[in-house]
Amino acid sequence: MQRYKQHLNKHINITKILLKMDILNYYNSLERTEKRKFRDDVMEITGLQYFTFNRKLKSNGWTKLEREAINHHIGYGMGKS
Repeated sequence: MQRYKQHLNKHINITKILLKMDILNYYNSLERTEKRKFRDDVMEITGLQYFTFNRKLKSNGWTKLEREAINHHIGYGMGKS
């Protein structure tokens, strides 16, 4: 039973990491002009400043509400962390 719990926890952690990577992966898949528009849209939606947006994007430091708003903007149905 202990081994099963460890396996399950590992699977859950990997799933969380993959979900959190979606914003950065999405951003990296955009063309340069699309990246600028995405950045501007996210800054408007979240109220973040340019520096904070870049820091959160690179460190994946989004709050749950920011992640949900961004995923909604992108069109993803998964903003859970």
